[in-house]
Order: sequence, then structure tokens, then C-alpha cells
Amino acid sequence: MIKINGEDYTLKYNLGRMEMIETATGKPFMAEVAGNQAMMSLRNLKTYFAYGLKKAGEDSFVSPKEGLGLAEKVIEEMGYISANQIVMAQIQKDCPFFFRSV
Repeated sequence: MIKINGEDYTLKYNLGRMEMIETATGKPFMAEVAGNQAMMSLRNLKTYFAYGLKKAGEDSFVSPKEGLGLAEKVIEEMGYISANQIVMAQIQKDCPFFFRSV
């Protein structure tokens, strides 16, 4: 659970969301992770955060535009490293197919 402006939010990722994020960033997720040792660029971190954000208890995602503003607030308040860790941990939980070895 992430508290932003007094409201509870969660992050949620799935195959479709990840495809949307890759389209928005112009970079495959695994290239982002491998090329930067799992430390996303600030722009991409905001995008991953924004596209995965939902209000707690709701089925729909917040709009990417609203999510980008909220992502910026979280990064400023929690710090870049904490925000990056939250996103990476949730992707690992929701999308384990990225991390399975052969």
C-alpha cells in the first residue's frame, strides 16, 4: 500500500500493462533492467509507476497523466531509490515470467 495525498494506492502489473509501458518508454523491460542494473531512468521510473497505479480497492488504473503527477510526488517524498525498489518488487511479484531462468 502506498499513501499519496492521504489516499491509499497500490501498484499492479500484468502482461498487458507491461506491453503498454514498453510502448510508452520505447524500451523493453528486460533491457531496462539488464542495462541499468535494475535502476531505471527517472523518466521511465515515473512511467512504470504511473501505468501500474490503482486506487486501493478499485479495479481500474488511474489515468497515465494523473499517475505521472502522483509518481513525481512519491519520488520527491520517498526518494528515487525507494520508489524504484517498490516498482521492481511489485513487477517481480506480479510478472514472475520475466525472472524465470531456462
